[in-house]
Amino acid sequence: MELRHLRYFRAVAEEMSFTAAARQMHVTQSTLSHQIKQLEAEIGQRLFDRTAQKLVLTYAGEMLLGTALRVLNEVEESLIGLRTHSATRLQEIRVGTTQTINTHIMPAALETFMSRYPATSLIIEEFTHDGVADNVASDTLDVGITSLPTALPGLDVEILGVDELVLAVNPLHRLARQRKVRMVELHRQEMVLHTRRYATRQLLDTLFSRVGARPIVRVESVSSSLMLDIVRRTQLSTIVSRAALNHRSDLVVLPLSSPAPERAMGLIWPCDKPRSPELDGFATIVRSVVAGFARKKSGFRLP
Repeated sequence: MELRHLRYFRAVAEEMSFTAAARQMHVTQSTLSHQIKQLEAEIGQRLFDRTAQKLVLTYAGEMLLGTALRVLNEVEESLIGLRTHSATRLQEIRVGTTQTINTHIMPAALETFMSRYPATSLIIEEFTHDGVADNVASDTLDVGITSLPTALPGLDVEILGVDELVLAVNPLHRLARQRKVRMVELHRQEMVLHTRRYATRQLLDTLFSRVGARPIVRVESVSSSLMLDIVRRTQLSTIVSRAALNHRSDLVVLPLSSPAPERAMGLIWPCDKPRSPELDGFATIVRSVVAGFARKKSGFRLP
């Protein structure tokens, strides 16, 4: 017994006419009669008594009709619920970012994305540089926005821009009056820096080693905002993205040189994985936001 048998049976019971029921079900009368005979054969009893004047339900037919109506109503209500859920369920895009991207790029990108794609939700998770790459490579994330390079195989990489790193000090610091600071001048300078698991710290350690500078790292932190508050309250200095200082008038921003520390940032995707229109749309919005920062010279520049 299949649902179609019950639907045909219900139609005949409602119309009490094979001709009218066949019209309702958009089948030929012979097809409908064949389906009812199949149902009667499976049950082992007649469902209708056929007389010259009319068609009537047998006792077995009356018993089956109650069950058929209940089953078909439950099935149809379930289908309506599933279709409604499917139509209203938000699609998801899983995004991994680093702290700098999360703080400075994502708010503007999210504002635009939400207005353009109201049926898609974003799940944003913050990681270190390596954490973003690892989770994209393992397909835990659909896309990552992180500092580059990444050495993991199986990833497509698109450079978005270059993030300038600068020195931040409070106005009473001994370096505050300089126009720029050479990296070697930070030798023996007391500083607060990111922990060594961050790509920014790894880059700075490499550059310090290259110029022979050994700063005194008094505090290590995972939070750029905490580092900047420490700088405001003490004579420690720090190196962060210029974008982190766009609205910090309480600190002095000093460009660094010889060499100037900077890092590329970009989108990373799993290789050979189809991208939905929504995911492509999200990437387009992120590109636009980065380009806007570059035009305003707010810490990022185009590659």
